[in-house]
Amino acid sequence: MKNNLIKYLSFLLLLFPLLTVAQGKVQTRLIHWDGIQEIGFDGGSMKILNFSDAVNDDAFGILPIHQEMIEIKTPGLYYKFEIQDPVFAAFDSQNSVLGLPDIDLVTTEVQTIVEQAFISGKQFTVFKLLPLRLNPQTGLIEKLVQFNLSIVPQIGEPAMLKSTRAFRENSVLASEEWFKVSVSKNGIYKVTYAQLKEMGMDVDNIDPENIKLYGNGGGMLPELNSEFTYNDPHENAIVVEDGGDGSFDAGDYILFYGESPDQWVYEPIKLAFKYIGHRYSDYTYYFITAGGGAGKRITTISQSSHPPTETFTSFHDFGCHELNQKNLIHSGAVWYGEEFGDELSYDLPFVFPNADTGYANYFVVNVAAKSPYVSTFSFHVNEDSLTSVSVPAIPPQSVIIYANAVSKNKRFKSSSDTIVVSVDYNKPHESSLGWLDNIQLNVMRHLIYPGGQLAFRNVFTVGSGNVSEFQISSAPAGFYIWDVTDPLEPKKINTSQNGETFTFTVETDSLREFIGFEDNNFLVPNLIGEIENQNLHALQNFDFVIISHPDFIVQAERLKALHEELDDMQICVVTPGQIFNEFSSGSQDPTAIRNFVKMIYQRSGTPSQLKYLLLFGDGSYDPKNRIEENKNFVMTYQSKQSLKLTSSYVTDDFFGLMDPIEGTDAYGNVDIGIGRLPVSTPQEAKEMVDKIENYMRFSEQTQGSWKNKMCFVADDEDYNLHFFQADTVLAKNVARMNPSMNLNKIYLDAFQQISTSSGHRYPEANKALNQQVEDGALFINYTGHGGEKGWSVENVLQISDINSWTNFNTLPVFITATCEFSRFDNPSMTSAGELVLLNPNGGGIALLTTTRLAFAQSNLTLNRRIYDTLFRSSPDNYPRLGDLIKFSKTPSNTNIRNFVLLGDPAIKPAFPKYDIVTETINGITIDSYTDTLKANGMMTVTGYIADFSDERNIIDDFNGMLYPVLYDKAVSIMTLGNDPKSSPAEFQLQDRVLYKGKVSVTNGEFSFSFVIPKDISYQYGNGKLSYYAADSLRDAGGYFDQFILGGYDGSTATDDKGPEITMYLNDSLFINGSEINNSPILFAGLSDPGGINTSGSGIGHDIVATLDGDESVTFLLNDYFDPQVDDFTSGNIVFPFNNLSNGKHTLELKAWDMFNNSSSSIIEFYVSDSLNMDVAQVLNYPNPFANGTYFTFRHNQFGEDLRVEIEIYNFNGQLATVFIPQHIVTNGYTVDPIYWDGEDNRGNKLNPGFYFYKIKVGNGIGYQTERVQKLVISN
Repeated sequence: MKNNLIKYLSFLLLLFPLLTVAQGKVQTRLIHWDGIQEIGFDGGSMKILNFSDAVNDDAFGILPIHQEMIEIKTPGLYYKFEIQDPVFAAFDSQNSVLGLPDIDLVTTEVQTIVEQAFISGKQFTVFKLLPLRLNPQTGLIEKLVQFNLSIVPQIGEPAMLKSTRAFRENSVLASEEWFKVSVSKNGIYKVTYAQLKEMGMDVDNIDPENIKLYGNGGGMLPELNSEFTYNDPHENAIVVEDGGDGSFDAGDYILFYGESPDQWVYEPIKLAFKYIGHRYSDYTYYFITAGGGAGKRITTISQSSHPPTETFTSFHDFGCHELNQKNLIHSGAVWYGEEFGDELSYDLPFVFPNADTGYANYFVVNVAAKSPYVSTFSFHVNEDSLTSVSVPAIPPQSVIIYANAVSKNKRFKSSSDTIVVSVDYNKPHESSLGWLDNIQLNVMRHLIYPGGQLAFRNVFTVGSGNVSEFQISSAPAGFYIWDVTDPLEPKKINTSQNGETFTFTVETDSLREFIGFEDNNFLVPNLIGEIENQNLHALQNFDFVIISHPDFIVQAERLKALHEELDDMQICVVTPGQIFNEFSSGSQDPTAIRNFVKMIYQRSGTPSQLKYLLLFGDGSYDPKNRIEENKNFVMTYQSKQSLKLTSSYVTDDFFGLMDPIEGTDAYGNVDIGIGRLPVSTPQEAKEMVDKIENYMRFSEQTQGSWKNKMCFVADDEDYNLHFFQADTVLAKNVARMNPSMNLNKIYLDAFQQISTSSGHRYPEANKALNQQVEDGALFINYTGHGGEKGWSVENVLQISDINSWTNFNTLPVFITATCEFSRFDNPSMTSAGELVLLNPNGGGIALLTTTRLAFAQSNLTLNRRIYDTLFRSSPDNYPRLGDLIKFSKTPSNTNIRNFVLLGDPAIKPAFPKYDIVTETINGITIDSYTDTLKANGMMTVTGYIADFSDERNIIDDFNGMLYPVLYDKAVSIMTLGNDPKSSPAEFQLQDRVLYKGKVSVTNGEFSFSFVIPKDISYQYGNGKLSYYAADSLRDAGGYFDQFILGGYDGSTATDDKGPEITMYLNDSLFINGSEINNSPILFAGLSDPGGINTSGSGIGHDIVATLDGDESVTFLLNDYFDPQVDDFTSGNIVFPFNNLSNGKHTLELKAWDMFNNSSSSIIEFYVSDSLNMDVAQVLNYPNPFANGTYFTFRHNQFGEDLRVEIEIYNFNGQLATVFIPQHIVTNGYTVDPIYWDGEDNRGNKLNPGFYFYKIKVGNGIGYQTERVQKLVISN
């Protein structure tokens, strides 16, 4: 890959709100508060505090945070922050502040957080401040408005800058035959000769010594990057029983210790074990092979030679009830079980044989409830009251917290082996609901063997120098004990037997885990079968990683080939299953994906060559397929928070957290650009790659001035918040940073709002938005309210609109600063954002978009970073979409983790490749040009196509077409204040087109002239020339706006005649009064010495077609006018009509020249949707012929599919052959020539002579006609 691709964005890392602070200085900080803002979303609204450049932090909920970052360039350096001279101010309304979400987190002191962060291998100190306090004297909440910040560098221990995790060079799965099995609970498993044979192993020809089992045990992988985990299946010690004959025969078997995916972790402070359920998998997987060398076997350990310090006849046991049936908000990793609504009581039995009734058992319960009043769960054990749990109320108006979760623990004694936990919910209101997460029990049991397998441990054995004796009673002969403290290296323990009591003595400096069993009591694993060899560990350096579900692998490979061809990238394509096999021993786990990406990232140099990751497949909040029609193709990362709408999220960032302190609950700053294609069928995958290829490959179809356009869409209300953000912040910044872009502004409050039975609507804004999409724009940016079904309360964008778009060749990148518009992980609904991407006929090429509830200020900050990243880079090397999402999310916080890229991260926005330079206007160089351009005056422009170097070198091999556009001056527009929370506001818009041309470019140079129309705005101001040019290989864009436009040139000669107009329908042979089809095409030619007025700037001065003299049935044709090349005086119009009614019609076309003279032309025609079939001008050529001839004819079925049959008769009238063409291509009223080779149906040449042929032609509705002509076959 080219070096500049690796380096070009490095300078962008700390732009925008990442503030670099001078060292060892005191600096003044001002906080510009915006007051209390109300934000709305699907399902409600809420009020929040906000100030400029605020961010959020998990520690302070959704309260606004002031943040600064300083790069650590010296190892061991850190910074001490001190707030000095704080200035506080009271809020206008204390009552309104007290009701805000998370305001209870405010204390009497200003709270700060100082933490370390890593971004692309660089270390930073991050200072965060909550600028609120509770005044201890007045009891009022106050805001910090000004303070001095002292930043003093300190020297300490050097911090670890990067993690160099060791990865295997090759996977064990790379060679030999491998067979996969799964288990679901802890225990000793038996795999027999017959089972191995059933899976396909050639067991009759293996050496039993070589049988090996690999796996990494149970539990989820640690999310923290620096925490150890195996990165490839690890060999386990096993038992192989082969009868001692050196062969593996019927009746032989292997034994291994298998672990449940769910884990129990000891918590010493509680003297109890905590249950940790596996969120992603119900099984633990192991791999068996008989290839290679000898395998690892379980060894026997002798009892301790030291005398026991204590004898134990009891052990700790545990159990959990957890169903995981329902995700309450369709977000987050926590699922709940029993619901308390209609059913208010449940009895849940636990059985612990030989329980120690004198032991105080440990009870833990986790519940949740949603209720407007405090609600209570009551718990009984075997009908004795145990405890109750009160769950705080949720105010009815709350839209943040769906339910409250509470955990409680309690010690109790039980006199029975069976413990029945009864759960009762006190439902205080009809709307109240409760849910059980889980119940965990820790008990003590006597070491009495109950049969089966007995797992045991005792926390009281642990101590330095301790030697513990365990006595197990009621154990039969043939009873064995394994030490499974290390589940991958179990060991057999030598025991002493006295009757039915087995005894052994071991050192217990640490907690030991054992399992006892009889020789015939084994568990049976699930047989999955043979797997293909794979070796992801051998992969090395890549620019781009694609992780694709197997269903989409063909299209993923196609996308890989496309980027390799066009971008010279090194790319690898892998499947999630391959990653899980090597990096999580077969179990589904998002950390496995992250660890695989980290391996590639770490191996790809410093700075890493790896820049982009694409997740090719839809994701789901349900990784275990508990919901119907789930779409868990490439898994997602879900937050642990699963009840609070403002803190629960789905994020793909987790897969790009590469630094050592990152990973836990997706904490950290993403180091690569990540995108997702949320496809769920092979057809969607193909259509998606079709769109990407069409966008990336330069073609005539995708050329156009749409690449110079951006559109900003802003919602109304919220006291003009969205208008302000779109116009004052975003649009003005873009206009300043890249003035070549032509900006359209669709601000809802600038349109007339109407009331309908379905609510308030903006039909004209909706129309303008749909038209903008169809016309095309490089970016479309929406700021405001939204949801899974569209934009704004007034439904300015709905799913029906999205599905109707057909802009396949003019695909925008959508930036949607709104709530959950693209919630891609809900399988029960395809969100509006997903549909924008998945629309096979149009929509968008990608979306930088939100998947959950989001806040206006965080959205604005991220939105602004996108444009800063984009337009601060060199125009000859714009960043790719993955770079935009990566840098816009740095530094990260909870509220922007749900902002994702739906699309290919390696795509570059389709900016034109070259610049266009204006050299002269009216013969004067632009540096010297000071004249004013006036209405009716002639404007002549020269210029050239250039590169983006400082010298602007001409591209002298550029030979193509230039499309110049002259824009009138920007005009001021006032919004209307349609709603109480919208007030009239002014904004500038420069979109009035005065002239469009088509000009040839030869050897990179161009020149064109035109008359400035009389319809300009006569006040003086800067106009704008906007350019787009293209040849067969590349394109260019540019602008020039350093000229004054205004006034009227009365000295220019004008005429008083309107344009000359010629027009016909469907075909140039059209005759006035003809009968035609019901969807004809209008062709019109316009010419005038002064040029054709297509601006529409003057009232009534548009090119308009009127049907049947009815002024209500008119068609505006300005945008359909195609000027002649290098000739501003003439051009053509091609416009399709659809479904005209049958009968007589008239069509009038009216046009104006630049001097405001008009003319019109009228034609008359008859429409029939069932025209009788007719053909004429039937002939064949050459005629005579020897080797072949072509048949052709004209017909009256414009554009219709036709059936043709040609019968050949000899001079005596006998049928010689019948020729039926397989494919007929119609062009208007003609057909492409139909070739016949002169042979009959048996392949024999017809004899020379005279022949007649009858041509039969039919249409799709059954009409048919025929004509007879003569042909001659020569020698």
